[in-house]
Amino acid sequence: MTPGQRRRLVWVLVLLLASGLATTLVAFALQRNIAYLYTPAEVLRGDVDPHARFRLGGMVVKGSFQRAEGSLEAQFVVTDGDATLPVST
Repeated sequence: MTPGQRRRLVWVLVLLLASGLATTLVAFALQRNIAYLYTPAEVLRGDVDPHARFRLGGMVVKGSFQRAEGSLEAQFVVTDGDATLPVST
């Protein structure tokens, strides 16, 4: 192996190692930010820790949204087609 080939091989290995490290770091960073949506049926089955914050996926039932004038607090009902869940903020 000539010195030029050896230098090229070292650069290729360094680039592969750096890209692998960067990919690993990005994967770990994204893993913490992935937001899984729980359905009302999953919440009612008890699949969610009752003291944890979570995102609820589903559709707001038509006519169920209520908010007092001048307030940011709201109440509504969310459904996934199988179950309905009242929500208050």
